[in-house]
Amino acid sequence: MLERRVILRAERLRQSTQLSLVGGVPLAMETRLLVLIGSAWHGESQYPEGDRFDLTRTGPQNLPFGHGVHLCLGAQLARTEGPVALEALLDRCGALARGPSPMTWQRTLVVRGPVTLPVVSRPE
Repeated sequence: MLERRVILRAERLRQSTQLSLVGGVPLAMETRLLVLIGSAWHGESQYPEGDRFDLTRTGPQNLPFGHGVHLCLGAQLARTEGPVALEALLDRCGALARGPSPMTWQRTLVVRGPVTLPVVSRPE
């Protein structure tokens, strides 16, 4: 099972403007927060088993490409390219499975993703 551990380089430093409650934790006014977008989409109430990578998962709409007037101009292109690229890969390689070698991970706060992801091809 592939765990969902990729953290995107999208961090924002924020400061609370009033007494707030975030995830049940009280924050005093002017508390500084580092918001990591890669930490989103893990809340069990919205995403059961949020740390598990599941291509079939449904849930609330997420905002990786923004929303409304702030929607990324390349969003539709990226949403079209992903399935096309995966289909081409599977057409060329057949079924893919994790290889016997261990997967290695980058060790940083900002970008957390695999350095290597060994796979084996099993032509269908």
